[in-house]
Amino acid sequence: MDGVVGVCLVGCGWYMCRVHCASLRKLRKKGVRVVAVCSRRAENRRRAVRKLGLIKEITEYASLGAALRDPRVEVCVVALPRSAACDAVVACLLAGKHVISEKPGAWSREEGERCWSALRRGVTWRVLENWAFKPGVRRVAEILDTLDGPRRYEFVVRQRPPSGWRLDECSEMERVIDVCVHVARAVRAWFGEVEVLGRHETGAVGRIDFEWSDEDRCSCDVWCGGGGERKVTYDVARRVIVLVDGQKEIVAGDPWIEGGAKEALAAALGEISRNGDEAPETSAEEALRDLAVAQAVAGAPFRRLRRFVAPAATPQHTWVARPRSARDATDVSGPTTIVSGPTTIVGASSWGRPSKPAELAVRASLLDRVLGVCDGACVVEAGVTLRRLVRALAARSLCLPSLPVFQNATIGGAIATGSHGSSAHRGTLSDDVLAIDIVRDGHRFWLARDAAGFDILAAYDSSDDGPARRVDASLFDAARASVGRMGFILKLALAVVPAYRVKRRHETARGPIDETLEKKALDADHAWVHWFPSSNKHVALFLDVDSAGGDLYDGRNWFPYPKDLANALPRDVSSFYSAQYSVPLDDLSAAARDLADAIRPHLRDDDDAVIEIKFLRAPEEPVGAAPCAPNAAARAPGDRVACFNVYVPAPPPPWVTFFERFLQARGAHPHYGKGGLFPPKGDAGAVC
Repeated sequence: MDGVVGVCLVGCGWYMCRVHCASLRKLRKKGVRVVAVCSRRAENRRRAVRKLGLIKEITEYASLGAALRDPRVEVCVVALPRSAACDAVVACLLAGKHVISEKPGAWSREEGERCWSALRRGVTWRVLENWAFKPGVRRVAEILDTLDGPRRYEFVVRQRPPSGWRLDECSEMERVIDVCVHVARAVRAWFGEVEVLGRHETGAVGRIDFEWSDEDRCSCDVWCGGGGERKVTYDVARRVIVLVDGQKEIVAGDPWIEGGAKEALAAALGEISRNGDEAPETSAEEALRDLAVAQAVAGAPFRRLRRFVAPAATPQHTWVARPRSARDATDVSGPTTIVSGPTTIVGASSWGRPSKPAELAVRASLLDRVLGVCDGACVVEAGVTLRRLVRALAARSLCLPSLPVFQNATIGGAIATGSHGSSAHRGTLSDDVLAIDIVRDGHRFWLARDAAGFDILAAYDSSDDGPARRVDASLFDAARASVGRMGFILKLALAVVPAYRVKRRHETARGPIDETLEKKALDADHAWVHWFPSSNKHVALFLDVDSAGGDLYDGRNWFPYPKDLANALPRDVSSFYSAQYSVPLDDLSAAARDLADAIRPHLRDDDDAVIEIKFLRAPEEPVGAAPCAPNAAARAPGDRVACFNVYVPAPPPPWVTFFERFLQARGAHPHYGKGGLFPPKGDAGAVC
């Protein structure tokens, strides 16, 4: 969907007018325009139009059928009481309109499946759950990231008599559901999917208590075990979080309307306007998972929602699945899934290039918990972003040995694509993997090695069909950088080091790339070169360990760029193309000389050709570089490589084609996580 998005408001009661109309007025600048309002009551329609300030541009409809026939209407925002909500959502979906409805996504499993069955290819249903965006809920998640998280929890909800605009003629169970979908979203965001609802017979390792004392007061206590009794309290009404050490902090912007309601609507409209399915917070399947938990709290049997595979919004995929647990991932990848065509694993799409076309896209965005941190390792789910992991480790005075610049990627995607920083003394992120939990063809594999000796400790197939069995340990090497070809990563254990400080310096020089630069790269802890082959100029950035006066290393210490470099790089570009090839470090100067000769004839006068040179080290034996990782170009374990990288606006200029052809002909090792290259699919233990 491009350009202006035409919106129809379905239901113009006080909630729509008070909450959504103000947000929609601000979103006009982003191409969102209300073209119609629909309500049985004329006074409600007129009030909504006044709130929107668009009296001459909006058509009023008394019936939903008439509104759905308006060709300008592309998105219906539905805010109706319980008795009318489901029918309205189904009618809008069947009419081919995108739908944004209020929580709960449905009031029963039957209603949810009825709405779900009305979904069609190219039509999106999103549900507004403001607790997914509530600053206090997100802050509690950040606090839990810094704790030694226990693996099991229970939660208790102390109910209050709910009331509100949705609840005309509601049963007592439905009134409880209206409250508990909030609770379910917070619990699932903090601790993952609810597999079993009930008390642990041996006692819970952790516990969450929610208490709703009246219409305006809600508080929750999170009790964390593992390292003694520790408690985090979040008082929703007072916007206060009491931390583990007793300190308090006020959560700004956390009242009812400001606490996520505006953000939820903006996120839902944003995903619809750009045909995206990256953000799970407003997805209908998440809302229906909340419903399953809330129904169980209200007294109904707890039944997990399985195989919720949604129609994809992106044109290169037909379906999209977002597993939140190992069982979800096994369902999606197993032989009984409803999708029989090819599957692709999609990360956070941080490069901005389309993922490989397939019938089903599987996203890890809901597997986003930091499960535990200790002095030598951390355990994280694959959907945690690098940025979030860096923050969680910094709170414990730890860090990953080397980090890439772009940190919006998920850790699973960064590992699978061999992402890396630039240091001749350190390797890629895949070299830091101590253990990997992966699902392939309906089977789950746990592959591990020892942090000190790099010995394979276990490589087991732990499928539900029988006891764990030992499998080929070479799966570990293949899985560490497989570009999604080996299966879906659930969680990872990564080696971490004590946080260290670095100080930046830079040098600008003219002349060929020679052995002097190689030596300088070896002398620095981190080194990154920007080379301009047309003028033989290069700008070298260095990070040196400086425990006294440096800044904590976080992968972003290269910035801000020196002025002479910043002025030469492209700006304000929405889409980039990147490709990278590695050669042994002792071949750098010869490869650079020949590369310059190969591309200079193809440079136009307006081409600002910049080639980055990065450095990597291959790990020592017995576990070397993953076959598909960029440092696999090393001649021997422990050797160094130099990486030629281009990062240019898409589509790439012609000289980039000759850049790639030359390095491919020279036998340079490609970075399979970039550009359009994918490794060949092989059996276990093969290249990938």
